[in-house]
Amino acid sequence: MKKTLLSAAIITASLLATQAKAQSMVGITDANSIFTMGSISSPSSISGPYSVSGVVAGQALIAIDKRPNTGELYALGYNAITLTAQLYKITNVGTTYTATAIGSGTSSINLGAGNSSAFDFISSTNNQIRIAGRNGNNYVMDANTGSVISTGTSSLAFALGDVHVSMGGTLAATAYTNSYFGADNTQEVGFDATNNTLITFDAGNFSNNFNNTQYDMHSVGTTGTGLTLLLSNAIGMDTWFDTVSHSNTIFMSANTLTTGTHLYKYDLSSTSGLMTDVGVIGSGSLNVNDIAIDNNNNIPTSTPVTGQLVTALSLNLRNLITFDSKNPGIIRTSKALSGMTAGQTMIALDYAANGALYGLGYNSTSQMYQLYTIDTLTGAVTAVNTTESALSLGTDDGSGSHVNAGFRFVSTLSNKIRVTGNNGATNVLIDATTGGVSATDAALTYITGDANFGATANLTSIAYTGYNGDGTTQMFGYDANTGAIVKFNSSNSTSGYGTGASGFINTDLDISSVLSLFSHTSAYNNSVMDIAYDNTTGSNTGFILSNYNGYGNDLQNFSIMYDMTAMLSGYGKGTSAAPTKVGRIGYGTPVKDAAMRNSNTAYTTGFATVAGAANALLVYPNPAVGNTRIALPAPSIGEVNATIIDMNGSVLREYTYAPGTMTLDVDMSKLPSGLYSVRVGGASATPYNLKVVKQ
Repeated sequence: MKKTLLSAAIITASLLATQAKAQSMVGITDANSIFTMGSISSPSSISGPYSVSGVVAGQALIAIDKRPNTGELYALGYNAITLTAQLYKITNVGTTYTATAIGSGTSSINLGAGNSSAFDFISSTNNQIRIAGRNGNNYVMDANTGSVISTGTSSLAFALGDVHVSMGGTLAATAYTNSYFGADNTQEVGFDATNNTLITFDAGNFSNNFNNTQYDMHSVGTTGTGLTLLLSNAIGMDTWFDTVSHSNTIFMSANTLTTGTHLYKYDLSSTSGLMTDVGVIGSGSLNVNDIAIDNNNNIPTSTPVTGQLVTALSLNLRNLITFDSKNPGIIRTSKALSGMTAGQTMIALDYAANGALYGLGYNSTSQMYQLYTIDTLTGAVTAVNTTESALSLGTDDGSGSHVNAGFRFVSTLSNKIRVTGNNGATNVLIDATTGGVSATDAALTYITGDANFGATANLTSIAYTGYNGDGTTQMFGYDANTGAIVKFNSSNSTSGYGTGASGFINTDLDISSVLSLFSHTSAYNNSVMDIAYDNTTGSNTGFILSNYNGYGNDLQNFSIMYDMTAMLSGYGKGTSAAPTKVGRIGYGTPVKDAAMRNSNTAYTTGFATVAGAANALLVYPNPAVGNTRIALPAPSIGEVNATIIDMNGSVLREYTYAPGTMTLDVDMSKLPSGLYSVRVGGASATPYNLKVVKQ
């Protein structure tokens, strides 16, 4: 299996570029007008306001936010008389702003009699928006359809022991931290107009799906914001995520009693709750309903994939994400998994020889498992073994985050997956055809005389050298208990060439000091690896992903990629060479497991020759109302064609794009609602058929 692998350690230019330019902001006024701010550090310098056309008569644009994956601006139109709301997407050509309705009509939403609302995209879900009124009602809206998908509790209360526990609260503004595409966790923050204080909600965890669906409030500090504000007016709020310092800052617009509307900020690493006055917005005369900061953290559509497209499971939400092995700082795609048996979470994945992606679903309470195949375009999973079976991999709170399993196809065996548990005892082979355990092998044991002899092996990941059908292979693993890369042996010696059947391992290299950001004694102790064989050079290459939890907070874990190619210079054997750092995954995404497609050749497409390109086609928005955009992994080397085909096989539209194109904007606005196939390809390449829903 040939896999084009990692470069030397790099810090991506895209991360530096993001920080080099001033952070801009957009605001909406009570007159349905947009203004822009070139830099949030200079709020008096604004352009506008500019009127917005397309808003339904009787509605006021009361709130705005930018969608994390695209950077597109969304707004909420509200009629305080009929108690209905409409979601809009705001676009502009120069200073001409237009609101385009999302969905077929308004939704029944009761935000009270005023024209203000708490409104923000939930960072970890991408397509969901939290909406809350000062009357205590709160909702979650689907950004693709504009429809309400859930209604929360109608009461807000401070947590027991809070300084304001005996007082009521009024949520006047809200925002979510980690506002970037690929965010695996987030915390909701807000402003309480009753007590003039910043608030946080219960921190994201497994039980609330890492997006704060529970509504117990916690005061930030004990003395409020320290500001004198006109609290009956609208309050705007958004967060900015600094990709260099890995920190979140709240920005808030509010009207003072004497000097008009100001912009304020608060560093969430502080505990005082006291906000800093950045300055007056414009001249101070604007009544600002809400603000939205351009985080510049959305999906890049102009950065080609230059290495191997790595597929990974995010640690907390178990989203299926992809990134470039040579540029891991950019998350390319993120898909939520669907179709798993209730009570299970996906804890590991790997590619089979035929390119199919397999995953291990596990119930960490009952210790039952199922093997799944995963559709990489949709995130839908299909069970191989239709009923759960027992497998002792350990237990935790039900999240599976504390249960780590080695899960890799064995190079020398046909369609067999080795599964090892981080409890040190489980070591089995699973048949990928049936999903059943085909062999139970010896527990993992350090060989006699090894530096770690007698220690319990806590392997969080395994990998094999060689290619599918190879005559020999060397199995490696990472032991989070000892901090060592271990080599599997065929006997109780350093014989090597072990496939895992004997259970004997030896310390190959202690890398606990190399992975300096990795605390292997922590609860989130998984470090994952994958190894590939390049049949052109006849050598093995690979990577290690190590989780950093130095902040001691679930919400701030992220993963670092290391290149372990130098460790594998001798076929089938390890060396003393240490892994080298490549960079952080995304802007701060922790990873549960990762794998590369097992292919003998790179994918040759009509766009470019890019390894794994079949997984690199991104379609958004999907469902689509007007245009949908298809992002290619690299500039096309010739003309690209996009053909829209209905479910009867009839060709409805054909589009041609010039050589060098990276993004295909496909107009679907004139098509009836329904499911369509969009065929994308070049003159000399096999086309890809993408499913797109037109609303």
